Amino acid sequence: MRGLLARLTYANVMSSLAVFAVMGGGAYAAATVASNSVGVAQLKANAVTSAKVKDGSLLARDFKAGQLPAGKQGPAGATGATGPAGPTGPAGEPGAAGAKGDAGDPTAPARSGDVYSGELSLWLAAAEAGAITGDTFPRPLPATVATPTVDYRPVATADASCPGIGTAAVAGVICIYAYQSTNVASVIASGGAAGTNRRYGFSVDVARSGGSSGYLLANWAYKVP
Repeated sequence: MRGLLARLTYANVMSSLAVFAVMGGGAYAAATVASNSVGVAQLKANAVTSAKVKDGSLLARDFKAGQLPAGKQGPAGATGATGPAGPTGPAGEPGAAGAKGDAGDPTAPARSGDVYSGELSLWLAAAEAGAITGDTFPRPLPATVATPTVDYRPVATADASCPGIGTAAVAGVICIYAYQSTNVASVIASGGAAGTNRRYGFSVDVARSGGSSGYLLANWAYKVP
């Protein structure tokens, strides 16, 4: 022992301490560093490399936005169910008035199926057996049309042939609906409705009944054959 101590020098002691510090310093640091005490401040720049990160351990939230490439677009999803209809929107503003149409030809003949209507009024004097009245068609009838026949309806009686005031269901028949009358015996077609005159209007003979005066107020309707 004395021989060993005699050979020790200052250099031997210091070199031995240095070896001890190198071999035991890491263990000391590992033993004395507290858990979860190493953070960003203790890490050197670029200290954590790919080799030091466990594969598959990082999540998408560990990266900044835009650092990870976008994945491929997935397939289109199934069409969703039709939603319920929305509420009805408010009514739109009225449109502008249209341009005035061309005036029709007043001399053009009536068309088949057209229904014309008008009024008849007649005073029957007590001294006369009857009188003649009539009216004009809004358009002339075709040249080949037959002379109209008259269907007189006291108190405006209606049926399938003459459905009511202002209407006529049978072509070529003038329905005469009397809505007010006194001392009227009959209403028949007049001779003035024959010949060329039948194209432009009609006339009827109204016979008086009783010994006093009378009158006729009626609506007529005619359907063009």
